[in-house]
Amino acid sequence: MPVSYRCPNPGCGVALKTPMRLRGGKVITCPRCGFRFVPELSGEGGPLRPDSPGGPLPLPDTRAQGSVERARLDPLSAVQAVEPIRLSFATGDPLPGLSSWVLERQIGAGGFGEVWLVRHEWKAERRAVKFFTHPDVRHRLVTHEKKVLVRVMKHAGDHPNIVPLLECNLDGDMPWLMYEYVEGGTLIDAVREWQVRTAPKRVRRAVRTLFAVAAAIAHCHRLKIPIVHRDLKPANVLRDATGTFRVTDFGIGGAASAPPADGATHGYLTNSGRVPTLLRAAGSFGYASPQQRNGDPPDPRDDVYALGVLGFQMLMGDLTRWPGPDMADDLRALGLTRSIVSLLVQSVSHNPARRPSDAHEWKLALESLTTKSGADPGSTGAHATITPPPVMTPPPGGGTDSTADGRAPGDSR
Repeated sequence: MPVSYRCPNPGCGVALKTPMRLRGGKVITCPRCGFRFVPELSGEGGPLRPDSPGGPLPLPDTRAQGSVERARLDPLSAVQAVEPIRLSFATGDPLPGLSSWVLERQIGAGGFGEVWLVRHEWKAERRAVKFFTHPDVRHRLVTHEKKVLVRVMKHAGDHPNIVPLLECNLDGDMPWLMYEYVEGGTLIDAVREWQVRTAPKRVRRAVRTLFAVAAAIAHCHRLKIPIVHRDLKPANVLRDATGTFRVTDFGIGGAASAPPADGATHGYLTNSGRVPTLLRAAGSFGYASPQQRNGDPPDPRDDVYALGVLGFQMLMGDLTRWPGPDMADDLRALGLTRSIVSLLVQSVSHNPARRPSDAHEWKLALESLTTKSGADPGSTGAHATITPPPVMTPPPGGGTDSTADGRAPGDSR
Protein backbone atom coordinates (compact mmCIF):
# COMPACT_ATOMS: atom_id res chain seq x y z
CA MET A 1 0.00 0.00 0.00
CA PRO A 2 1.21 3.58 -0.61
CA VAL A 3 3.35 5.12 2.14
CA SER A 4 3.86 8.81 2.91
CA TYR A 5 7.15 10.49 3.80
CA ARG A 6 8.27 14.10 3.93
CA CYS A 7 11.42 15.67 2.54
CA PRO A 8 13.52 16.88 5.54
CA ASN A 9 15.18 19.64 3.51
CA PRO A 10 14.26 22.88 5.41
CA GLY A 11 13.79 24.66 2.11
CA CYS A 12 11.40 22.06 0.73
CA GLY A 13 9.37 19.91 3.14
CA VAL A 14 7.18 18.48 0.39
CA ALA A 15 5.12 15.37 1.18
CA LEU A 16 6.20 12.29 -0.78
CA LYS A 17 4.43 9.02 -1.57
CA THR A 18 5.93 5.65 -2.51
CA PRO A 19 4.06 2.51 -3.63
CA MET A 20 5.28 0.58 -0.56
CA ARG A 21 7.24 1.02 2.66
CA LEU A 22 10.96 1.39 2.04
CA ARG A 23 13.31 -0.81 4.03
CA GLY A 24 16.97 -1.69 4.18
CA GLY A 25 18.33 1.84 4.20
CA LYS A 26 16.81 2.82 0.87
CA VAL A 27 17.66 6.38 -0.14
CA ILE A 28 14.90 8.68 -1.38
CA THR A 29 15.70 11.50 -3.78
CA CYS A 30 13.13 14.26 -3.47
CA PRO A 31 11.65 14.94 -6.94
CA ARG A 32 11.23 18.62 -6.11
CA CYS A 33 14.59 19.68 -4.63
CA GLY A 34 16.90 16.71 -5.26
CA PHE A 35 17.66 16.24 -1.53
CA ARG A 36 18.57 12.65 -0.63
CA PHE A 37 17.62 11.01 2.67
CA VAL A 38 17.05 7.65 4.34
CA PRO A 39 13.49 7.64 5.71
CA GLU A 40 14.02 4.91 8.31
CA LEU A 41 16.86 6.55 10.25
CA SER A 42 14.97 9.13 12.29
CA GLY A 43 11.67 10.91 12.04
CA GLU A 44 11.32 11.74 8.38
CA GLY A 45 14.72 10.31 7.63
CA GLY A 46 18.35 11.08 8.25
CA PRO A 47 19.62 13.47 5.58
CA LEU A 48 22.89 12.60 3.93
CA ARG A 49 25.63 15.16 4.36
CA PRO A 50 25.78 17.49 1.34
CA ASP A 51 29.54 16.92 1.09
CA SER A 52 29.22 13.13 1.20
CA PRO A 53 29.22 10.90 -1.90
CA GLY A 54 25.47 10.52 -1.44
CA GLY A 55 24.72 14.21 -1.18
CA PRO A 56 22.11 16.20 -3.08
CA LEU A 57 21.73 15.37 -6.74
CA PRO A 58 20.39 17.48 -9.60
CA LEU A 59 16.63 17.40 -10.02
CA PRO A 60 15.68 14.04 -11.52
CA ASP A 61 14.16 13.73 -14.96
CA THR A 62 10.48 13.30 -14.11
CA ARG A 63 9.84 11.96 -17.62
CA ALA A 64 11.53 8.75 -16.49
CA GLN A 65 8.96 8.25 -13.74
CA GLY A 66 5.40 6.98 -13.83
CA SER A 67 5.97 3.51 -15.26
CA VAL A 68 3.87 0.95 -13.36
CA GLU A 69 6.20 -1.89 -14.30
CA ARG A 70 9.26 0.07 -13.18
CA ALA A 71 7.54 0.97 -9.92
CA ARG A 72 7.07 -2.71 -9.11
CA LEU A 73 10.76 -3.35 -9.72
CA ASP A 74 12.04 -0.25 -7.95
CA PRO A 75 9.71 1.64 -5.57
CA LEU A 76 12.10 4.60 -5.53
CA SER A 77 11.36 5.26 -9.18
CA ALA A 78 7.75 6.05 -8.32
CA VAL A 79 8.31 8.60 -5.57
CA GLN A 80 5.77 11.35 -6.16
CA ALA A 81 5.50 14.79 -4.63
CA VAL A 82 2.14 15.74 -3.11
CA GLU A 83 1.78 19.31 -4.26
CA PRO A 84 -0.05 21.97 -2.22
CA ILE A 85 -3.11 23.68 -3.61
CA ARG A 86 -2.20 26.60 -5.83
CA LEU A 87 -3.93 29.78 -4.77
CA SER A 88 -5.81 31.70 -7.42
CA PHE A 89 -5.96 34.94 -5.48
CA ALA A 90 -5.28 38.30 -7.05
CA THR A 91 -4.56 41.72 -5.64
CA GLY A 92 -7.81 43.32 -4.52
CA ASP A 93 -9.60 40.07 -3.72
CA PRO A 94 -11.37 39.94 -0.34
CA LEU A 95 -9.87 37.76 2.38
CA PRO A 96 -11.95 34.54 2.54
CA GLY A 97 -14.09 34.60 5.67
CA LEU A 98 -13.28 38.24 6.48
CA SER A 99 -14.25 40.40 3.53
CA SER A 100 -13.36 43.70 5.21
CA TRP A 101 -9.73 42.79 4.56
CA VAL A 102 -8.36 42.91 1.01
CA LEU A 103 -5.37 41.02 -0.39
CA GLU A 104 -2.59 43.40 -1.40
CA ARG A 105 0.34 41.22 -2.48
CA GLN A 106 2.09 37.93 -1.80
CA ILE A 107 5.07 38.38 0.52
CA GLY A 108 6.18 34.81 1.09
CA ALA A 109 5.71 31.13 0.33
CA GLY A 110 6.89 27.79 1.65
CA GLY A 111 6.02 24.14 2.05
CA PHE A 112 3.06 25.09 4.26
CA GLY A 113 1.45 27.51 1.79
CA GLU A 114 1.61 31.24 1.09
CA VAL A 115 1.85 34.51 3.02
CA TRP A 116 -0.05 37.59 1.83
CA LEU A 117 -0.05 41.18 2.93
CA VAL A 118 -3.63 42.34 3.50
CA ARG A 119 -5.08 45.78 4.20
CA HIS A 120 -8.33 46.84 5.81
CA GLU A 121 -10.85 48.45 3.48
CA TRP A 122 -11.34 51.61 5.50
CA LYS A 123 -8.78 51.46 8.33
CA ALA A 124 -5.16 52.33 7.77
CA GLU A 125 -4.03 48.87 8.86
CA ARG A 126 -2.03 46.11 7.22
CA ARG A 127 -1.48 42.57 8.44
CA ALA A 128 0.17 39.36 7.31
CA VAL A 129 -2.01 36.33 6.54
CA LYS A 130 -0.70 32.78 6.21
CA PHE A 131 -2.73 30.47 4.00
CA PHE A 132 -2.17 26.77 4.65
CA THR A 133 -2.53 25.13 1.27
CA HIS A 134 -0.76 21.82 1.79
CA PRO A 135 -3.27 19.00 2.46
CA ASP A 136 -1.28 17.50 5.36
CA VAL A 137 -0.72 20.89 6.94
CA ARG A 138 -4.38 21.86 6.64
CA HIS A 139 -5.44 18.61 8.27
CA ARG A 140 -3.04 19.06 11.16
CA LEU A 141 -3.99 22.68 11.69
CA VAL A 142 -7.71 21.97 11.82
CA THR A 143 -7.65 18.72 13.79
CA HIS A 144 -4.85 19.20 16.34
CA GLU A 145 -3.86 22.84 16.72
CA LYS A 146 -7.12 24.64 17.53
CA LYS A 147 -6.73 24.67 21.30
CA VAL A 148 -3.14 25.83 21.08
CA LEU A 149 -4.10 28.64 18.72
CA VAL A 150 -6.73 29.88 21.16
CA ARG A 151 -4.19 29.92 23.98
CA VAL A 152 -1.62 31.72 21.84
CA MET A 153 -4.15 34.44 20.97
CA LYS A 154 -5.06 34.78 24.64
CA HIS A 155 -1.67 34.65 26.36
CA ALA A 156 1.26 35.10 23.96
CA GLY A 157 0.46 38.27 22.04
CA ASP A 158 1.05 40.65 24.95
CA HIS A 159 4.81 40.05 25.03
CA PRO A 160 6.93 42.72 23.29
CA ASN A 161 9.15 40.12 21.61
CA ILE A 162 6.32 38.04 20.15
CA VAL A 163 4.43 38.78 16.94
CA PRO A 164 0.78 38.47 18.02
CA LEU A 165 -1.68 36.14 16.37
CA LEU A 166 -4.70 38.39 15.83
CA GLU A 167 -7.30 36.37 13.92
CA CYS A 168 -7.73 32.90 12.51
CA ASN A 169 -10.15 31.12 10.22
CA LEU A 170 -10.08 27.34 10.30
CA ASP A 171 -13.36 26.80 8.49
CA GLY A 172 -13.66 25.94 4.83
CA ASP A 173 -11.05 24.67 2.42
CA MET A 174 -8.52 27.46 2.93
CA PRO A 175 -7.59 27.96 6.63
CA TRP A 176 -5.51 30.98 7.48
CA LEU A 177 -3.87 32.77 10.40
CA MET A 178 -3.56 36.55 10.63
CA TYR A 179 -0.53 38.10 12.33
CA GLU A 180 0.62 41.64 12.95
CA TYR A 181 2.61 42.77 9.93
CA VAL A 182 6.25 43.33 10.86
CA GLU A 183 8.23 45.27 8.28
CA GLY A 184 11.97 45.35 8.82
CA GLY A 185 13.41 42.05 7.70
CA THR A 186 14.40 38.94 9.60
CA LEU A 187 17.30 37.68 11.65
CA ILE A 188 18.78 36.49 8.36
CA ASP A 189 19.15 40.10 7.23
CA ALA A 190 20.56 41.14 10.60
CA VAL A 191 23.25 38.45 10.66
CA ARG A 192 24.23 39.38 7.12
CA GLU A 193 24.72 42.97 8.30
CA TRP A 194 26.79 41.84 11.29
CA GLN A 195 29.27 40.03 9.05
CA VAL A 196 31.06 43.26 8.20
CA ARG A 197 31.55 44.16 11.87
CA THR A 198 34.45 43.19 14.08
CA ALA A 199 34.00 40.10 16.23
CA PRO A 200 33.52 42.06 19.50
CA LYS A 201 30.78 44.24 18.00
CA ARG A 202 29.10 41.24 16.40
CA VAL A 203 29.16 39.38 19.72
CA ARG A 204 27.51 42.29 21.54
CA ARG A 205 24.70 42.51 18.99
CA ALA A 206 24.25 38.75 18.90
CA VAL A 207 23.96 38.44 22.68
CA ARG A 208 21.44 41.28 22.94
CA THR A 209 19.35 39.66 20.21
CA LEU A 210 19.55 36.30 21.95
CA PHE A 211 18.11 37.90 25.08
CA ALA A 212 15.11 39.13 23.10
CA VAL A 213 14.50 35.78 21.41
CA ALA A 214 14.93 33.85 24.66
CA ALA A 215 12.56 36.23 26.47
CA ALA A 216 9.83 35.49 23.93
CA ILE A 217 10.29 31.73 24.16
CA ALA A 218 10.59 31.86 27.97
CA HIS A 219 7.27 33.69 28.24
CA CYS A 220 5.48 30.78 26.56
CA HIS A 221 7.46 28.13 28.42
CA ARG A 222 6.35 29.54 31.77
CA LEU A 223 2.63 29.45 31.05
CA LYS A 224 0.70 27.00 33.21
CA ILE A 225 0.54 24.72 30.19
CA PRO A 226 3.79 25.52 28.34
CA ILE A 227 3.64 26.30 24.65
CA VAL A 228 6.63 24.94 22.77
CA HIS A 229 7.50 26.72 19.54
CA ARG A 230 9.38 23.86 17.85
CA ASP A 231 10.17 25.82 14.70
CA LEU A 232 12.59 28.42 16.01
CA LYS A 233 14.87 29.48 13.16
CA PRO A 234 16.24 32.75 11.67
CA ALA A 235 13.29 33.20 9.30
CA ASN A 236 10.90 33.14 12.27
CA VAL A 237 12.69 35.95 14.09
CA LEU A 238 11.50 39.26 12.64
CA ARG A 239 12.89 42.75 13.14
CA ASP A 240 10.42 45.61 13.37
CA ALA A 241 10.87 49.27 12.43
CA THR A 242 12.29 50.09 15.88
CA GLY A 243 14.96 47.40 15.63
CA THR A 244 13.21 45.11 18.13
CA PHE A 245 13.47 41.41 17.37
CA ARG A 246 10.23 39.45 17.65
CA VAL A 247 9.48 35.75 17.31
CA THR A 248 6.65 34.72 15.01
CA ASP A 249 4.78 31.51 14.21
CA PHE A 250 3.65 30.73 17.72
CA GLY A 251 0.39 28.90 17.37
CA ILE A 252 1.39 26.22 14.92
CA GLY A 253 3.15 24.15 17.57
CA GLY A 254 1.99 21.93 20.40
CA ALA A 255 1.62 22.37 24.15
CA ALA A 256 4.37 20.59 26.03
CA SER A 257 2.08 18.72 28.37
CA ALA A 258 -1.04 18.39 26.24
CA PRO A 259 -1.05 15.43 23.80
CA PRO A 260 -3.41 15.41 20.82
CA ALA A 261 -7.00 14.61 21.66
CA ASP A 262 -6.95 11.49 19.50
CA GLY A 263 -4.03 10.04 21.43
CA ALA A 264 -1.68 10.09 18.46
CA THR A 265 2.00 10.33 19.22
CA HIS A 266 4.08 13.19 17.91
CA GLY A 267 6.32 12.69 14.92
CA TYR A 268 6.68 12.81 11.20
CA LEU A 269 5.75 9.62 9.39
CA THR A 270 2.10 9.13 8.59
CA ASN A 271 2.69 5.50 7.67
CA SER A 272 3.70 4.68 11.26
CA GLY A 273 0.68 6.39 12.75
CA ARG A 274 2.57 9.47 13.90
CA VAL A 275 1.63 12.95 12.80
CA PRO A 276 3.56 16.24 12.90
CA THR A 277 3.11 18.27 16.06
CA LEU A 278 4.44 21.39 14.40
CA LEU A 279 3.44 22.29 10.91
CA ARG A 280 6.09 22.35 8.24
CA ALA A 281 7.50 19.00 9.30
CA ALA A 282 7.81 19.80 12.99
CA GLY A 283 10.68 22.19 12.75
CA SER A 284 13.40 22.93 10.23
CA PHE A 285 15.83 20.06 10.35
CA GLY A 286 19.01 21.80 11.50
CA TYR A 287 17.29 23.51 14.43
CA ALA A 288 15.24 20.49 15.52
CA SER A 289 16.48 18.56 18.56
CA PRO A 290 17.29 14.85 18.19
CA GLN A 291 14.15 14.08 20.19
CA GLN A 292 12.07 16.23 17.86
CA ARG A 293 13.47 14.47 14.80
CA ASN A 294 12.68 11.17 16.47
CA GLY A 295 9.03 12.11 16.93
CA ASP A 296 9.07 12.45 20.74
CA PRO A 297 6.39 14.57 22.48
CA PRO A 298 7.04 18.34 22.61
CA ASP A 299 9.39 19.50 25.36
CA PRO A 300 10.65 23.03 26.18
CA ARG A 301 14.17 21.66 25.79
CA ASP A 302 13.47 21.32 22.07
CA ASP A 303 13.42 25.12 21.92
CA VAL A 304 16.54 25.29 24.12
CA TYR A 305 18.31 23.18 21.51
CA ALA A 306 17.25 25.62 18.79
CA LEU A 307 18.44 28.56 20.93
CA GLY A 308 21.84 26.90 21.17
CA VAL A 309 22.09 26.45 17.41
CA LEU A 310 20.88 30.00 16.75
CA GLY A 311 23.27 31.39 19.36
CA PHE A 312 26.24 29.65 17.78
CA GLN A 313 25.37 30.86 14.29
CA MET A 314 24.69 34.43 15.40
CA LEU A 315 27.93 34.70 17.35
CA MET A 316 29.89 33.26 14.42
CA GLY A 317 28.07 35.60 12.03
CA ASP A 318 27.33 32.71 9.69
CA LEU A 319 23.94 30.99 9.35
CA THR A 320 25.46 28.23 7.23
CA ARG A 321 27.62 26.93 10.10
CA TRP A 322 26.29 24.28 12.43
CA PRO A 323 27.50 23.14 15.86
CA GLY A 324 30.03 20.35 15.59
CA PRO A 325 33.01 18.84 17.40
CA ASP A 326 34.90 22.16 17.20
CA MET A 327 32.01 24.28 18.50
CA ALA A 328 33.69 25.11 21.82
CA ASP A 329 36.98 26.05 20.14
CA ASP A 330 35.18 28.22 17.58
CA LEU A 331 33.37 30.14 20.33
CA ARG A 332 36.46 30.52 22.52
CA ALA A 333 38.26 32.00 19.52
CA LEU A 334 35.78 34.90 19.72
CA GLY A 335 36.98 35.69 23.24
CA LEU A 336 33.90 34.32 24.99
CA THR A 337 34.20 33.15 28.57
CA ARG A 338 34.34 29.46 29.36
CA SER A 339 30.97 29.68 31.13
CA ILE A 340 29.14 31.12 28.12
CA VAL A 341 30.76 28.58 25.82
CA SER A 342 29.67 25.82 28.19
CA LEU A 343 26.07 27.10 28.21
CA LEU A 344 25.86 27.02 24.41
CA VAL A 345 27.51 23.61 24.12
CA GLN A 346 25.16 22.15 26.74
CA SER A 347 22.19 23.63 24.89
CA VAL A 348 22.87 21.50 21.82
CA SER A 349 23.61 18.32 23.74
CA HIS A 350 21.93 15.23 22.31
CA ASN A 351 20.94 14.33 25.86
CA PRO A 352 18.08 16.68 26.85
CA ALA A 353 18.91 16.23 30.55
CA ARG A 354 22.13 18.19 29.96
CA ARG A 355 20.29 21.20 28.54
CA PRO A 356 18.66 23.96 30.63
CA SER A 357 15.12 22.89 31.51
CA ASP A 358 13.46 25.67 29.50
CA ALA A 359 14.11 29.02 27.83
CA HIS A 360 13.50 30.91 31.10
CA GLU A 361 16.34 29.06 32.80
CA TRP A 362 18.47 29.53 29.67
CA LYS A 363 17.84 33.28 29.61
CA LEU A 364 18.63 33.66 33.32
CA ALA A 365 21.87 31.75 32.87
CA LEU A 366 22.96 33.93 29.94
CA GLU A 367 22.01 37.08 31.83
CA SER A 368 23.94 35.98 34.90
CA LEU A 369 27.03 35.16 32.87
CA THR A 370 27.05 38.47 30.98
CA THR A 371 26.20 40.89 33.80
CA LYS A 372 28.30 39.66 36.72
CA SER A 373 30.13 42.39 38.51
CA GLY A 374 33.30 42.90 36.57
CA ALA A 375 32.55 39.99 34.27
CA ASP A 376 33.25 40.28 30.59
CA PRO A 377 31.82 37.82 28.08
CA GLY A 378 35.09 38.14 26.23
CA SER A 379 37.75 36.52 28.37
CA THR A 380 40.43 38.37 26.43
CA GLY A 381 39.00 41.72 27.45
CA ALA A 382 38.49 42.65 23.82
CA HIS A 383 35.10 44.18 24.44
CA ALA A 384 33.00 45.64 27.21
CA THR A 385 30.53 43.90 29.48
CA ILE A 386 27.27 43.14 27.71
CA THR A 387 24.18 44.39 29.46
CA PRO A 388 20.94 42.78 28.33
CA PRO A 389 18.25 45.10 26.97
CA PRO A 390 15.40 45.93 29.34
CA VAL A 391 12.58 43.42 29.05
CA MET A 392 9.09 44.86 29.27
CA THR A 393 6.78 43.15 31.73
CA PRO A 394 3.59 41.86 30.10
CA PRO A 395 0.31 43.13 31.53
CA PRO A 396 -1.05 41.26 34.57
CA GLY A 397 -2.55 37.92 33.67
CA GLY A 398 -0.52 37.52 30.50
CA GLY A 399 1.46 34.61 31.85
CA THR A 400 -0.98 32.91 34.15
CA ASP A 401 -2.84 30.76 31.66
CA SER A 402 -5.06 29.69 34.52
CA THR A 403 -7.33 27.63 32.31
CA ALA A 404 -6.89 25.87 29.01
CA ASP A 405 -9.62 27.21 26.78
CA GLY A 406 -10.77 24.26 24.73
CA ARG A 407 -12.94 26.25 22.33
CA ALA A 408 -11.84 26.42 18.75
CA PRO A 409 -11.24 29.71 16.96
CA GLY A 410 -14.52 30.80 15.47
CA ASP A 411 -16.60 29.09 18.16
CA SER A 412 -18.85 31.22 20.33
CA ARG A 413 -16.94 32.67 23.23
